[in-house]
Amino acid sequence: MPYKKLNQLQKLLKNFEIKKSLCFIDECKLQSIGSHSISESRVLEHLQEKDGKHGLALLHLEDKPTVDFKLKKLSSYKNQERQLVRKGKSKASVFYGFCNKHDPDLFYQLDNETYKNNSKINFLHAYRAYALYVSNSNNQIYLFQNKVLESIKSINPEAAKINPALTEVSKLINQIPDDILIGFEEMKPLIEEIDETIRKNILIKESDLKESFNEQLSQFTDENSFPITGFLFKKNLQSIFDSSSEIEVSDELITNLEEAIKLRTKENDWLKSIINPACLNENYNELKYLSRPLNTVYGITGNFVFRGTNNDFLSLTFFPEYESGKTQVIISSLENNETFLSQLNIMDDIQYKTLLSSIIIGQGTNVFMKPSFFESIDAEVKAMILEKKVSFIQKSFNIF
Repeated sequence: MPYKKLNQLQKLLKNFEIKKSLCFIDECKLQSIGSHSISESRVLEHLQEKDGKHGLALLHLEDKPTVDFKLKKLSSYKNQERQLVRKGKSKASVFYGFCNKHDPDLFYQLDNETYKNNSKINFLHAYRAYALYVSNSNNQIYLFQNKVLESIKSINPEAAKINPALTEVSKLINQIPDDILIGFEEMKPLIEEIDETIRKNILIKESDLKESFNEQLSQFTDENSFPITGFLFKKNLQSIFDSSSEIEVSDELITNLEEAIKLRTKENDWLKSIINPACLNENYNELKYLSRPLNTVYGITGNFVFRGTNNDFLSLTFFPEYESGKTQVIISSLENNETFLSQLNIMDDIQYKTLLSSIIIGQGTNVFMKPSFFESIDAEVKAMILEKKVSFIQKSFNIF
């Protein structure tokens, strides 16, 4: 076990932990609070629908942070695991970015007033997207610190499994015949047994595991999807544990992960060094914007940072506005990519919707939909959304 390198990594993560929970505005030094990156009352509330036994809910398209042991790095937004989960409005879009002073002071207009197309409002939409981007990046480092690193420290010096419960779980799964049809009621005792097996054997915190396990499990244990074949049930269940496969703890692994964390932290600090002074000095024209709405209200919203064709940073914010009967769309460029924004401005409606669709599906990680909106999408496009198989420019479809 490369204990020296592990100690170096632990020191790096300890320094990171001190800064993680503070307000996005560095000069503030107050603790961040859980707040919404998208207005709960003006937007999210209107996207909720009665969703079977789940009550009022909307669908959240998000990318789950992972550590890629094969490539020995933290995952990027392009290769994170994609999931579509049900959430109520109170839990949707919540992140820890700003303190209880700056959050209401900065974003009151965004959360309580109709949209105005001016530099200040467009900047604040982009600003919140960048704060979310940094928060998600920090969460990925936090995931590595609290789950993966603790497991690595506990395992055999040469090679072992992060989760020793996997052997017992595999035995339970393999007892299911491939061709059997499993009903909803038959499934529940098996899930409880697997849950108990993991609870007794897992190396990471039970609370973390329970939350992750239940969230993933809910995606394919909807009563409406039963009966299901044993083969498909096993395949779905096994996918939950695939990320806990055998790894080798080597100097190279620790070094690469250490470098990945340093690079990610450096990127986050660079982003904040540009956008925070612009906010504090009210220099809202530091970014360039394109505000071009869609002339229909759609049951989908989101705000996130994405990478352009030149790997530059941009943000996309879109939300239904019922007063105007439009879906507002604001795109910002951190690195003043006026060429890209001007190209979007001269596209016809079909081209514009197609490009927006490819950005949302390919890189969107903070996107929420009415369940009925998702159901209205073509089956092939649904598969693209869930599998994330969309290039930056895809000409064959749009989701609007």
